[in-house]
Amino acid sequence: MRDQYASRDEDLLSLVNYGQTAAGNAPYADLTEAFGTELYQDLYSVFQRNEHRDKQYAAYAQADYEIIDRLKLTAGLRYTIAKYKFAGFGAGPVLATEGQTDNLSTTSKTLTPKFGISFQADRNNLFYASASKGVRGPGVSSPVGSNCIGDAAAIGIDPFATLKVDPDSIWSYEVGSKNRFAGGKVALDASAYRIEWKNVQTLFQLPTCAIQTALNLGNARINGFDISLSVKPLKGLTLGGTVAYIDARYTTTILGSDGQPLRHSGEPFPLVAPWSVQLNGEYVHDLGDAELYGRADYSASSRITRPVEVSAIVDPELPRPPSTSQLDLRVGGRFKLPGAGDVDASLFVNNVSDSRPLLAYFHEATGSTFYRAGTFRPRTIGLTVTLHR
Repeated sequence: MRDQYASRDEDLLSLVNYGQTAAGNAPYADLTEAFGTELYQDLYSVFQRNEHRDKQYAAYAQADYEIIDRLKLTAGLRYTIAKYKFAGFGAGPVLATEGQTDNLSTTSKTLTPKFGISFQADRNNLFYASASKGVRGPGVSSPVGSNCIGDAAAIGIDPFATLKVDPDSIWSYEVGSKNRFAGGKVALDASAYRIEWKNVQTLFQLPTCAIQTALNLGNARINGFDISLSVKPLKGLTLGGTVAYIDARYTTTILGSDGQPLRHSGEPFPLVAPWSVQLNGEYVHDLGDAELYGRADYSASSRITRPVEVSAIVDPELPRPPSTSQLDLRVGGRFKLPGAGDVDASLFVNNVSDSRPLLAYFHEATGSTFYRAGTFRPRTIGLTVTLHR
């Protein structure tokens, strides 16, 4: 994979000196005085070109053994060799170099097991438990540059160096069941799980300079469960719903270069809602050779209530994501069009309530009064026609 980024900024000196003058300081004679180098190719304040090569070789085997009738054990093993090579070039005042090339290569060899047990009580009821390990390969984090010197110092990294990101791993444990009742008219699936995550590869935004970087930042644990129910109470009518709970938290306190916490033990994952609900209903009615239908889908998620804790990698002015909800509706029909094939035509309304929560909230720098955010697509009304030949 190759990627390239270039920021053209021929007026960088004027911009820097505007800030110098506003602060009551003498202007710089040139960019070399300010950053130690001039614009790359007389155009770019920052220029980066990276090449990533990731090769993996794996061998795996799995065996199932039926201890007694309907009770089965499963064991598997996977051996993986992952070879990762990185070649990067960076230049420009923001990176404080006329041109720097970084080459990193690493090889990881991992053995990941899998264990399971399942009991097929009858054709409609399955109970199971499993444990498995997974490993994610290594990577790199590009230099963050001179605008991030303060943030980098607080974390204890070199802002002008390409950093190696080590592999992380998880152990996943799950128990659950899949059950069918009333001749298949009622389906109930349930599971509970725990994930132990070691040496977490963490992508985050530096709070002052607003540039993303990645580091290995301690361990985490994820506990959760989900229950899904589907019911067919009447001919043509299907009702369904899922309730899920996730408690995803970091379990180690990571200290910065000054001994202060970068992230506290117990800090929740930033974008994982503790509770989520999905409800759906569909009614299908046969009308001659045609089939008419109506469908509704509703989803909602809760918010994280734990207060934001200030640290060198957390912007205290950015709140936790809000709770969200959205309702989508669709009505349509399926019929045969002579000489053309099967047609599915439907009218839909997405985001019926025009919900617009502020998501992915951020701003350019700590203390800035300019904020940005994303949200759901606003209420959308449309027509979909699908032809199957």
